[in-house]
Amino acid sequence: MHHTEQAKEEMVNECRLSYENNIRVLEKINTFHLTYTSDQVIKWYTADSFVYRLLNRALRYYENFDVIFKFRYLTNLMNYFMDDTFYEVKDIVLGKFLIYMGKYEEAANYFKDIYNRYRNDNQSLFYLFDFIMGLGSVFHSTTNYSQAEELYKTALKNRQYQTSLNYLKCQNQLGKLYIDMGNYSMAVFYFNCVLDSLQDYKQKNQKTYYLLLAQTYINMASLHLEADNSYKSEPEKVFKLLSLAKEIYEKILPRNHPLFAELHYYFGWAYYVENNTDSRVLENLQHAMNIQVLSLPKNHIQRVPIHFRLGQFYFAQKKYSEGLNEFGQIIDIHFELLSELDINHPLVARTFDEIGAYYQEMNRPMRAFLFFRLAFKLTLNEELKGLLELKIEVCKMVMKEQMHIFDLNSLFSSSRENNHDIRQQEILFYQDDNENILDIASELYSTGVHFSNFGRKLSFDKTLTLQQMRTLCDFMRNGSDIQELVFFSGPCENEAGLIYFADALAINDTIKELYISQTLFRSQKVSKNVCQVFARAIEVNTILTDLTLNKFSNHQMTLLLFDALSKHNHTLVNLSISEIKVSNKAAQHLGEMLKRNKVITKISLTHTKLTSAGSEFIASGLEINESLTYLDLSNNKIRSSGFCALGNALKLNKTLSTLYLTHNKTNSSGVHPFGEALSVNRSLKILHLYDNYIDCIGATYIANGLKNNETLTKLSLSSNRISSVGAAALADSLRQRPTVLQNFNTASYRVPSSLVPYRTVPSRLIII
Repeated sequence: MHHTEQAKEEMVNECRLSYENNIRVLEKINTFHLTYTSDQVIKWYTADSFVYRLLNRALRYYENFDVIFKFRYLTNLMNYFMDDTFYEVKDIVLGKFLIYMGKYEEAANYFKDIYNRYRNDNQSLFYLFDFIMGLGSVFHSTTNYSQAEELYKTALKNRQYQTSLNYLKCQNQLGKLYIDMGNYSMAVFYFNCVLDSLQDYKQKNQKTYYLLLAQTYINMASLHLEADNSYKSEPEKVFKLLSLAKEIYEKILPRNHPLFAELHYYFGWAYYVENNTDSRVLENLQHAMNIQVLSLPKNHIQRVPIHFRLGQFYFAQKKYSEGLNEFGQIIDIHFELLSELDINHPLVARTFDEIGAYYQEMNRPMRAFLFFRLAFKLTLNEELKGLLELKIEVCKMVMKEQMHIFDLNSLFSSSRENNHDIRQQEILFYQDDNENILDIASELYSTGVHFSNFGRKLSFDKTLTLQQMRTLCDFMRNGSDIQELVFFSGPCENEAGLIYFADALAINDTIKELYISQTLFRSQKVSKNVCQVFARAIEVNTILTDLTLNKFSNHQMTLLLFDALSKHNHTLVNLSISEIKVSNKAAQHLGEMLKRNKVITKISLTHTKLTSAGSEFIASGLEINESLTYLDLSNNKIRSSGFCALGNALKLNKTLSTLYLTHNKTNSSGVHPFGEALSVNRSLKILHLYDNYIDCIGATYIANGLKNNETLTKLSLSSNRISSVGAAALADSLRQRPTVLQNFNTASYRVPSSLVPYRTVPSRLIII
């Protein structure tokens, strides 16, 4: 909560709104606005003024967090000026504020930090159990019921360190938790304990008493609604409890208070259970949502129940477009908030179940199957699990009767049968990753349903299971239209799956681009057998044009792959290898490939531990090759002899236009051939020699080569040791080719002032 002028304006506006009919107080607010300084915070707070009255009212009823937030300008400064004896109050309020705003991870860390800081302070024991309750509330809100129960019970066991009303609040919370856990008998027990004990505190603290009483009434009403059998036998009891709570709230709370949202939600639910077409359902649920829109952040977890009941109501009214939109809001909350926090809200599974039931009614078994399956994966309710298993089997039976070939890509196609399909399409696209689709395909094979289309690009963030890999390979073998395949964490979790994939790749005739990052196997070495099978697949494949391999732990992969490429493959255009060792023997095979291959145009070997000897083999191939235009050998172990070989190769090569040799190491003798090559080479346009320990002599060799070169457009010599002498040589060489300089960053090289005029001549070469 930042101390800014914007925060000050929000606080002042809130004060003016609260006292809009009181001229005397408005004058004081104007005085505050014009004269207040940060060192007056305690003075204004302790004075009998609008500041004290409004802020304390919000703190007293801690649910008024919207007001507390607007007073952040003042409370932030109070943190600095308040004596430590007041820390407990502001700490508790801030923690509850974080929960209210849906910042559950921050709230949990905050309460843990406060508890650990003061757990051994005897003077703070009364407040520590507020922190325990706060942490329990975090776990409760995030559906971590077992930990919430443990914390609530810990607070109850230490009654001597709590006020009596706080003890009853704890019982009330525990009862509410047991409703969510489905333990209705324990919930009834704790609610009755609260009601039996509350009468003793009616006169001592009337407002707190009435708030707790109303919340207990609402919790008991929710208990009857959750336990359907109980509600059906006593519907009048639910309405009576909610009406009693409403009478209390209307006496002590403003009409747009967040607690009214909860009350109207339960009224709407009760009317829905009694008559799902009753207009009062929509009236109450929309009222609840309007309050939450004003008081809660977007996609807050507390909006999920209201969206769910609205979705149910619209479905009951046959307003499917509106219903799908409400359920779609829940899916948004699930994927944008809940899944990131690992929260499994029970209504998310029921949302998928509702959508599945709708498509089952519409005789669209595939879509129904997808949603029932998602609901089954998420739900923890055993009764719902059993029902979903039955629904899934029914969908399979219907699909088996209706079809044998199904175009999977049509699930996400742009064609939509009607308006209410739009939101459903978005939901399906949002939640179904490719790994999940493989599971679906595998599951449906047993029913006789097969897929003819999987889409042109597939990318997998997670490593596939053996069964998923088998399913993918069946697609690859049987006429799928996959053209680009990406594995960010390796193709499969075991060797059998990798071999299965290589076999399928060998005969596949659609995949043109393949990217594999084998991060999973950094600690688990890929066997030589896998490397051999994969290399053989690349050798005989007749369609692949782009291959990227990253982080294989077995360096034999490059040895076998380059050997295979040197023998047969005539389709590969782009080859990128990173963080896989390229041995001298592997580099020799690559050199042989370059001598024979007339198709490949781009090779990148970065972070491969390529040595000078290995680069010499590559250089021998480069001398003859007539197709390669791009070569990147950055971040390797190439030294002077390797540079010499590559420089000499450039004297003969007529096609290479881009060469990267950054982050290697050479001396002036290694750069000399590059200077000679620049004098005769007519194809090279970009040369990167960044960070190679090149000294002033090496820079002079480059400068001499530039005098006769008219094709190079970009030269990188940054982070070397060329000194002002080398920079002067470079600048001087440009005087003899003024039409080719585009931008020479002389500041980096300390060019002598006498040569400054030559650094701004417009031309085509960039030196950086």
